[in-house]
Amino acid sequence: MAADDHDRGRPFEVLIVEDDEVDQLLIKRAFKGTGFNVRTKFRDNGAAAFKLMSQTDEGGVLYRPDACLCDINMPGMSGIDLLKKLKAVELLRAIPIIMLSSSDDERDIRTCYQSGAASYLCKPHNYQDLCTVIDGFSKYWINTVSLPLRINLGDTQTGH
Repeated sequence: MAADDHDRGRPFEVLIVEDDEVDQLLIKRAFKGTGFNVRTKFRDNGAAAFKLMSQTDEGGVLYRPDACLCDINMPGMSGIDLLKKLKAVELLRAIPIIMLSSSDDERDIRTCYQSGAASYLCKPHNYQDLCTVIDGFSKYWINTVSLPLRINLGDTQTGH
C-alpha cells in the first residue's frame, strides 16, 4: 500500500475471518478504539471468505482487503486451509494473512508460517489485551509496512 492512499482518506480494509460472534464484536470494537481509519468486514468461515475474494461485484471489481485477520479453528474450511487456498491463487497471494488464534501450539504456528502467513498473533483472553494486540496490528500494518495497491480485475499489469 502506498502511503498516499491514507492521505486521500481511503480506509485500511481488513477482512476478519472469525466464527465466534462475541469475538467478532470485540475485534470490531477494538479496531474502532485504535483511532485509525479502518473498515472491517467479517466472514464466519474460510469458505465464505474465499468466496468473497473470488467473485466480482456488479461493477466487475474483485474484493481485495489490505490485510486479512484469520482465526484457525472454524467449522468447515479452517483458517489454515483458507491460508493455503489464498496463497495458491496468484491474484490473492499478495494479501497479507495474519493468523489470530487462541492456539499457542508450536505446530499450529509453524504450519501457518510454512503455509504463507505474514504473522501469527495469539488471541488474548481478555478485552484489554485484545485492544493492545489490535492496536499493535494497526500501527504495524497501517503505519509501518508498505503494501501493494489494491488492484481491480483486469488491471494486473500495472498494479493500479
